[in-house]
Amino acid sequence: MLDILLWPTLCEMPMNVYDDLVHDHLDAFVMATIDTALAAQNAALAAESLGLGTVYIGGMRNKSKEVADLLVLPNYASVTFGMVVGYPAPEAQGRLRPRPSQDVVLHRNRYEADRAARITAYEEPFKHFREDLGMKEKTFAEAVGLAANDMLYMDGRENLRSSVVGRGSKLF
Repeated sequence: MLDILLWPTLCEMPMNVYDDLVHDHLDAFVMATIDTALAAQNAALAAESLGLGTVYIGGMRNKSKEVADLLVLPNYASVTFGMVVGYPAPEAQGRLRPRPSQDVVLHRNRYEADRAARITAYEEPFKHFREDLGMKEKTFAEAVGLAANDMLYMDGRENLRSSVVGRGSKLF
């Protein structure tokens, strides 16, 4: 979870100091989200160094209000994702999904918009990964298209803004 008012609360600063100031702006939410993701990544690396496995649960945002209520989150705190930590079962090892090559996702010195030709090399490993796991046949382009254009993909995440605003953030 992200908690925009964690430090002011711990430092016992009067809340009226923050009325309609920094913490209601979108940037505070973005910074808190980034801080949460960085902390989780560090936790995942630490867990891995101890022989533990981790799985991020992005689906927590599908029911962000319900999860926040269940966790009794205060105002300005929101669900970003969950993380499961435990010992991996050797007999149930999953497969890592292949990723596009760096020349597709890494930009050097400036944004390079023409990447379409480079992504075609990823279609074959993506297809084999899905086949090996018995998943429905779908190309990477179709998967990206679904994620970008079909509200079914959102599965509740379309309510995330109202959940965040309902916990006090104005996001202006």
